[in-house]
Amino acid sequence: MNFSNVPVFDNHTHTLDPRSIQLTPLELALNFLHGYRDVLPKTPGGPNGISEELQLHIENMGVVHTMVNHLSKLFACEPTLQAVTEERNRRTTEGMVDYTKLLYKDAGIMGTVVESVLPMNDPIVGLFPCRIFRLFKLDNRLFELFNQYDSYLEFKQALQGKIEYAVKTEGYIGIKCHIAEVYTLDARPVYDKEAIQAYAAAKAKDREAMLTVYFAIFTATMLQCQELDIPLHIHTGVTGQSAITGQPAFSGEIKQGHVHDTDPFLLSNFLTEPQLLNTKLVLLHAAYPWIRNAAMMAHNFPHVWVDVSWTLPWTSIGFNPIIEEILAIAPHSKIMTGSGQHGIPEIAWLTAKVMKASLHAVLTKAVECDYLAEQQAQKTGEMVLYRNAQRLYKF
Repeated sequence: MNFSNVPVFDNHTHTLDPRSIQLTPLELALNFLHGYRDVLPKTPGGPNGISEELQLHIENMGVVHTMVNHLSKLFACEPTLQAVTEERNRRTTEGMVDYTKLLYKDAGIMGTVVESVLPMNDPIVGLFPCRIFRLFKLDNRLFELFNQYDSYLEFKQALQGKIEYAVKTEGYIGIKCHIAEVYTLDARPVYDKEAIQAYAAAKAKDREAMLTVYFAIFTATMLQCQELDIPLHIHTGVTGQSAITGQPAFSGEIKQGHVHDTDPFLLSNFLTEPQLLNTKLVLLHAAYPWIRNAAMMAHNFPHVWVDVSWTLPWTSIGFNPIIEEILAIAPHSKIMTGSGQHGIPEIAWLTAKVMKASLHAVLTKAVECDYLAEQQAQKTGEMVLYRNAQRLYKF
């Protein structure tokens, strides 16, 4: 088996930040702290307002060590955060474009799905040196239109019109939904009649009524995805501050869900609704830390897929048992590589490197144990790295 020259499709990334040219070692490390960095305790006078004690912990995260290890090999420098940061800054002096191309070529990243509210042709989105696919962000547009309409049916029609235009005219390939962070994955099917009755109370900010209206839109979006033949990407698991802090989301409309609301098992009853069984769902982040639950959902529901973004590369030296567990339970044809990248290109690059190494280790072990033939293992690795995404998005 050899995955070194197999292309990689990054199923989930956010935009790159063209301002991330010259970074301090701490700033480079902070990019791997994900959503929690916004609620870090500040210390006046410390680097970035962060205490020396906390800086020590940030720089010693496993994922930072793994990043340093791989960058030091690429740059042929000492495996220290200081050394790789200095070499990185030397290479990005004139901008991020050439440096990003270097990393994507080195890792073999051939395409990516981008989550962003930026317009389709925004230059920042175009910074990716590979084929770009876009997700329509449901919640941002949902609450924007909710504030504009006093009739549920008019509100729903306006939102579905935006979605249809985004897909058919602008070329969006899927929808992204934060139902777990907004409320909970413990959803129930709601249809027009009930939503119409609850709409006035929802406009008055009654939480239960808002929940009813939100679930109605979620149900309607599931059905519209079938009509448009696109997948619905759902944030699952705990990957940042949102599910931890419960702070208001989307212009302060509501209070977010909490940690226990992000377990994908909570979706089980909702997904048994017969008319929803043909909507392709992608569980982002493999529902970390509920890895096994996400894999079981993909095993039990024919329309549920698993994306491993954030688990890769954040779990660092612990990723082998994670990918082994997912491969043990979920169909190999419904597992996709993703990074959860934001800001800097090192995240997607490191994800591709770690995924290839992990697949090689796990699948080699499976062949040695006589669980898989080598030909089967090679095919599985290629499916996870890019072929499953190729089939899902029809490119």
